[in-house]
Amino acid sequence: MAEMDIVMDRLMNNNKHNDELLEILCYNKGFDNPERWLNYARLHSFKKREAVYCPLCPDCKGEEGKVIGQYIHFNQLVRLRKCRLCGLAYSDVLLDENFWAEYFEDVYKNETYFVEQRNLIYKGIISIISKLVNRSRSFTAIDIGGAKGHLSHLISSYFPKSDTTLTDISEEACRYAKEYFSLRVICCDIDGLKKLNKKYTLVLLIDSLYYSPAINDAWKTISQMVDDDGSLILRLPNKLWGVICCQKMLRLISSKARKGMQDKIIGINPEHIRFFSVRYLRDRISNLGFHSFTVYPSPPLLPLHPLKRVLARLFWILAISLYELSFGKVLITPSIIVTAKKRV
Repeated sequence: MAEMDIVMDRLMNNNKHNDELLEILCYNKGFDNPERWLNYARLHSFKKREAVYCPLCPDCKGEEGKVIGQYIHFNQLVRLRKCRLCGLAYSDVLLDENFWAEYFEDVYKNETYFVEQRNLIYKGIISIISKLVNRSRSFTAIDIGGAKGHLSHLISSYFPKSDTTLTDISEEACRYAKEYFSLRVICCDIDGLKKLNKKYTLVLLIDSLYYSPAINDAWKTISQMVDDDGSLILRLPNKLWGVICCQKMLRLISSKARKGMQDKIIGINPEHIRFFSVRYLRDRISNLGFHSFTVYPSPPLLPLHPLKRVLARLFWILAISLYELSFGKVLITPSIIVTAKKRV
C-alpha cells in the first residue's frame, strides 16, 4: 500500500506540474498545440512572459506574412514571416518593452567586444563616411543605438570638425559614453527621437534598426532626421536569402511532426525582430526620398580565437575581391553597410 501511495502522489504531482506548464504555454504566445510542447517546456523550465502576437506586417500593415520558419525565444514560439507585399521579414511575437530595456542594461557591455572584435567594422564605417563628407568641413552626426560610444568617439577623433551625438536605450551605456568619451548623449529609443525636431548631416544606425518594433514609424523618424543632401548609413545582417533557402530545404526533408517542433532557425539572431533584404531596403529608402543607394560588404566581427580571427580576415579579403570584381553585384559577407543620400 505504501508503494501504491508513493506512485499515486507522483502521478498527482506530475499532473499538477503538467497543468502549470499548460497554463504557461497557453499564456505565452505561439503555442497553438500546447500539449505537444509539454516535455520541451519542462526540460527548459518555461516561465510566463509578457508578449504580444503581431502576425500582420509592421511596415505596410498588409496581410499576415508567409511563414518562413519558427523558433523559441524567451519561452515564446515565434514565427519568422515575410510580407508578400513589401518584402519585410519579421518576428510575429514581440516581447514586452520593459523586458528589453532591462535586458539591454546587461548585455553588450564587454570592452573586448567593442575595442577588439568590432574594430574592423568601425574602421570600415569611418572609410565609408570619408566618401560622404569632407573631412575639412564641419558636419553633424547622430549615432542611433550607439551603445557605449566607441564608434561615435572614432568619428569625433577622425573628423575633428564633426559634432556627434549618441543615442541608446541603456542608461549605463549612455553614462559611459558621456563620462569616458565626453560625448553628447540622449538616452531613448528611436521613437523618442521624434521630439528632437533636429536634422543631421549623417544619421547612423549600426546594428540597431532590426530592434525597432514600430518599423514604419522608425523609417519616418529616420527620414525626418536626415538633412537635405545628408546621408543615411545602416549596418544590417545579410543572411535572409540564405535563411530562406535553408528553410525551404528543411521543409523538403523534414516530417510534418518535426517541422511542428522546430525550435530554432539557422542563421538568425533571435534577438532581432526585423530582417531586411537588399531589395526591400532599396525600395523602402527610395520611397523616403533618398537616392544614390549603395550597398557595401561589411567587415566582419572578429572572433577572439586567433585561428578563427585569421580565417575571418582571409574571408574578408575574398569578399572584398568578389565585390570589386563583380562591380558591386556579389555580396557574400554576413553583414552589409548601406548608404543613401537625401534628395534636396
